[in-house]
Amino acid sequence: MSAPVHIDWDLPVDVYAMGCVLFEMLAVRPPFGGESRVELLTAHLRDPIPRLADVRKGMRVAPELQAVIDQALAKKQTERYPHASAMLEALERVPAHPIVAADSPVQAAPGVPQESGSRSSWWLLVGAAVLVAVGLVFALMP
Repeated sequence: MSAPVHIDWDLPVDVYAMGCVLFEMLAVRPPFGGESRVELLTAHLRDPIPRLADVRKGMRVAPELQAVIDQALAKKQTERYPHASAMLEALERVPAHPIVAADSPVQAAPGVPQESGSRSSWWLLVGAAVLVAVGLVFALMP
């Protein structure tokens, strides 16, 4: 008989994953790319965190929102939010309407296919719904 396994889902690793999802929802592409798995992993470990405004030319992003993404995607775990509820608190401090959408197409990450600009509004709506759902889950946790 094996010992029960306890998984702590509220670790900086999960915060990093949530930061990647948040970035992809807003930028309509993942934060890092690569032609192979090794290149992708290397990009996650070494490449600077992309700015949303650089990925979507013409997109204006509130500095508070970019700061949340930067901290969630920090290379060192000790520089990330200590847990998901801290990230949620930071997101709640982001001003209303933190993004003015870009008219330009998405600049694809290396090794990631270019997305159609017509789908970006759909992804923003889906992303907002996911963030609200995640926020509710963490807000209702004891």
